[in-house]
Amino acid sequence: IYSINVEKNEAIKNLEEITFSSLRALHHFPLYIEGVKLIGKDAKNLASKIKDERIKTSGQK
Repeated sequence: IYSINVEKNEAIKNLEEITFSSLRALHHFPLYIEGVKLIGKDAKNLASKIKDERIKTSGQK
């Protein structure tokens, strides 16, 4: 799982829907990555925008 700090990448907070492809467009990560974890103070607030089961926020399993 690849972690992205939403505090360091403000553009993620402005997305209407958070999908694997929308994250890949904003943040470069290796092609072999199969899951992403959003971390940071505001990560939990973005849970309702996540539209992909491969994306989790800190505190989710």
